[in-house]
Amino acid sequence: MISFIITSVNEDYEYLNETFAQIDKVCNDYEIVFASDREYTNDWVGNVNYIHTDLETSVKNYNEGIRQSKGDIVLVTADDHFILEDPTPIFKSKKSPLVGCRGFVQLDVDQSLPAPGGGPGPPWPKCDTPWLYPWVNYLVAPFPMFNRGVLEVTDGVIFNESFKHHWVDHWLGYFFTMKYGTSVTMDPGSFLKQREKEATNSSHDDHDMSIMRKLTDHFQKDPEMSYNTSV
Repeated sequence: MISFIITSVNEDYEYLNETFAQIDKVCNDYEIVFASDREYTNDWVGNVNYIHTDLETSVKNYNEGIRQSKGDIVLVTADDHFILEDPTPIFKSKKSPLVGCRGFVQLDVDQSLPAPGGGPGPPWPKCDTPWLYPWVNYLVAPFPMFNRGVLEVTDGVIFNESFKHHWVDHWLGYFFTMKYGTSVTMDPGSFLKQREKEATNSSHDDHDMSIMRKLTDHFQKDPEMSYNTSV
């Protein structure tokens, strides 16, 4: 079974129910776990576990949803994305414990470094503003899809709880790239379609970027650090 973990940045519960209904349309063996500090009216009757929390960040709500999920495959997605096809066969074809759906390589200024995971080599497109030191290229894992065993090396969470909303996919990808190399793979995410009405929360971006810097600095000093280290 695959567990879809969703929280919400959108006020419209009808919008959310459409997202649920689309999953039901294309998937058979699944559950939806929706964790949020917002209360919703459930007009759509389906396989949804609604968890009302007092957690104020999307990161903690996603992690709570994962704790209460049951699937052997887990996909973290958002209420502003439609699932166009069952992602289970896609995950199994990757033969990797962690897939970054719509994944990409974060490029920094050192043009000599090879791509993580054996991707195309240099020269890289120039990046004018280095922000990680030592400069490295690493995989970014947005919309992570993973087998439950991954949680054994991420302290039982998929997103480090020092973050509030953004940059969590960077730390996830960085940690796995640096420690495990090719155990994380990328997928173009063709089964995900962003809806016309985009909703995101950028109010915590400065905080979240500072957390990413602190975590990567910590990692350079202590590569054996735990994934969910608080900084």
